[in-house]
Amino acid sequence: MRVIFLVIFISGKLFAQTELNLIETIKIASKNNLQLKINAYNIDIAKSDIITAQLRPNPILNNQSLQQMQPSGFVEKTSWLNGHNTQTWWQLTKPIQLKTQRQNKIDLAQQVAQLSEKDFAEYQRKTLTEVAFKWSEAWAIQRQLKLLSTAIQNVDTLLKINNYRFQKQVISETELLRTNALSKQYSIQVRTLKQDFTQKLNELKFLLGINREIQIVDDENQAVEQILVSDTLFSNILSSRADWQYFQSTRKLAESNIRLQKSLVLPQPELGFIYNPQNTIPYFGIYATIDIPFFNRNQGEIQKSKILKEQAISQINFIEKQIKIELINAKNQYDISQQNVTEHKALVEQSSQILSNVRYAYTRGGTTIIDFLEAQRSWLETQQQNVEILQKFQQSQIQLLSITGLINKIAKL
Repeated sequence: MRVIFLVIFISGKLFAQTELNLIETIKIASKNNLQLKINAYNIDIAKSDIITAQLRPNPILNNQSLQQMQPSGFVEKTSWLNGHNTQTWWQLTKPIQLKTQRQNKIDLAQQVAQLSEKDFAEYQRKTLTEVAFKWSEAWAIQRQLKLLSTAIQNVDTLLKINNYRFQKQVISETELLRTNALSKQYSIQVRTLKQDFTQKLNELKFLLGINREIQIVDDENQAVEQILVSDTLFSNILSSRADWQYFQSTRKLAESNIRLQKSLVLPQPELGFIYNPQNTIPYFGIYATIDIPFFNRNQGEIQKSKILKEQAISQINFIEKQIKIELINAKNQYDISQQNVTEHKALVEQSSQILSNVRYAYTRGGTTIIDFLEAQRSWLETQQQNVEILQKFQQSQIQLLSITGLINKIAKL
């Protein structure tokens, strides 16, 4: 009954479940992760600044009204607010934005929007990497549970045999107790792993942004392996990395800001018309004002924009070296992990064969309980070590997908 319950727990419900391999997990997270959705708003916020940059200055309407305050000075037979005793000033002007200034503001806003897109892509790369590692953790626990399921099944079968053999006085009570103790040890491990597995699934569902039940597909990610083999990992890694693209956009933003700050040195004139009735006598004129860049020529902002460009170039040089080192280390780890997986397969097969032989010999009285327990322990350790090796290989795959930027490409498939 314990074995049946364990299998049902691992398999989950047969209906209303989402089966997840690594690639599907990445795709679902890219669409539904709550943090990604929140950060995606930053792109639209940045794009709204482009609309603001495209707007032209509004006309300015100015009114000044003067009233004669001494009644003794009023024109004969007139009173307060009479046109003979007032002066009114109406002025309509408009700041004239130079074409180069407006275009530079628009270009700067566009560069900010592009920078926001690159920033989101980098955040997406890190988030999807976190999701992929969480999937790998759940996958490993599920594999461990299945191993213990097999171990419990083997020990329970032997326990039934030993109960019969003990009744027939073929074995001692100590052998029966040892078999029973091993079964209980496995049950305790299963209980702990079940809790860990449930916790990992809940964490994974949160990162995926879904509420429905999920089931981890127990494969070894051949599709991921094909992506890593088919794609040119080394030739276009920089253009695929979102953080490198981000700093490239930072440099372009700095260059655009330099152009804008230099163009702001040019004064922005304000032109318009004046209508000025004074004591019922109308006057009409023009209005013009212009800032003379004698002291303030925007020197500070121009200097700052140049420093920001130098900083962006330094960041690009730094990130290029960092990416190359990350790629070398990740590729070495991937090659070693792949080799370990291949070589450990023989040990897994050997441990299974040894356990089968020892169990057969023990049930026929050809060896002792000590030999069987040792073979069982060795088999389980080898199988568990194999899960760890497979998980490390998975994680090396995920690391390569992240470092090369392919994880973002998978999200778009």
